Amino acid sequence: MNDKIPICCDRCNRTVQVNPTASGSPRPPMGWTRLDDGYWCGECWNDAYFVRATSIAIAPSDGDWQTLRETLKSAFGVARSLANWAYGQLMLAEPPRDPNAEKMPKKTPVYLYGLAKGRFPHWGQIPASLANAVLKQVESDYSADRFELWCGKTSARSYSYPQPLPVPCQCWELAQTDDGYGARMNLGSGQLVLRLGLRDHQKTIVQSLIENSLLKAGVKIVEKRSHGRDANARENSGGQVFRSSLRLEMSYYSPRLARGPGDASLRVQTGSSGLLTAIRDDNEIWAYHADHARRLVSKHAAHLQRLRRLSDDRKAERRKPHRDKRPYDSMVDSVCETDRNRMTSLCHEVSASLVAFARRQRVATIVYDDKDKSFCESFPWAKLSTMIKQKSHAARITVEMVSSSGTVPKKKRASLATEQVQ
Repeated sequence: MNDKIPICCDRCNRTVQVNPTASGSPRPPMGWTRLDDGYWCGECWNDAYFVRATSIAIAPSDGDWQTLRETLKSAFGVARSLANWAYGQLMLAEPPRDPNAEKMPKKTPVYLYGLAKGRFPHWGQIPASLANAVLKQVESDYSADRFELWCGKTSARSYSYPQPLPVPCQCWELAQTDDGYGARMNLGSGQLVLRLGLRDHQKTIVQSLIENSLLKAGVKIVEKRSHGRDANARENSGGQVFRSSLRLEMSYYSPRLARGPGDASLRVQTGSSGLLTAIRDDNEIWAYHADHARRLVSKHAAHLQRLRRLSDDRKAERRKPHRDKRPYDSMVDSVCETDRNRMTSLCHEVSASLVAFARRQRVATIVYDDKDKSFCESFPWAKLSTMIKQKSHAARITVEMVSSSGTVPKKKRASLATEQVQ
């Protein structure tokens, strides 16, 4: 048996014993990061960095869209088949449900990678590291669906084409070219060279990732339907034009902001006269009225009413084949995307203003109370609270949510007891 090797975190001096690799070097445990001259444990890394994401438009570096589409078509198809196969294997491993069971049994361990190497018919058409990323994503999706599947509240997930293609860090790299920035990827059918269409703030992000590759977290290649006139549109299997755009959804690690010397607490609450109000020592010290939000939310309410009216007009009496519904589905997707982007931008604006004020006041804790929703009933309050938590985490500020009875308690899963079949 090989002797374990001690490794030490360079930031907190935490020492752990790990097994050696085949070459004799230490194998860091899960969550640890290997640096050029040492290691960081997971707690220190998460304290110094947090994960962010951005979406980047891509194009072939040589302008050959047909070759790029064919390459991605093969990869998307294999990823979709592998995802559906793996999801089915996880369901087959589950024992039949006992009608008298009061608790969901533990998940049966399944080594998907080993099964896929011998049983998946298209194994080897994409790199093994990329296939392993697809299998990990399926395991995560199945873990999220397992409780609903066990209760019979949902059906099995079905992955459709084009399935987003997760590319692990070792299979892609960024580079600076003569005419901008590009990316090189290995999808199994040769080296794929892409040109990145970056905005101004994205150029800074990509340049930092080129200088420090440890900040790369992951990337997905996605194909989304485009509602404009795309000269590089493809045709589907039925010969109809399918306008779509290719994008990179890239996640990366960003340094967390330095915490101020203060340890004060700030209470933020919603109201009828304004969207947010900050209170300290029973005094109102900051207000965000957001009168423009009422106009945007009124458009959001009109959008929801329009969707309800469209749904009423398309009942079973006017049911059409799937192919004939495509123009209608495209129209609904277009109007929904516009409304979704409008609401997301509004929540980003409000949450960024609040966290910026909290940092200027050197606040350590934000007590957020959104019980009063009389400002706008159809406002996306859940999305706003989520963005406040995310931006506060990046600024090293703790957020405490308040319910009608005080601080929100920890959630407890409801009992899984079922009525016995007579």
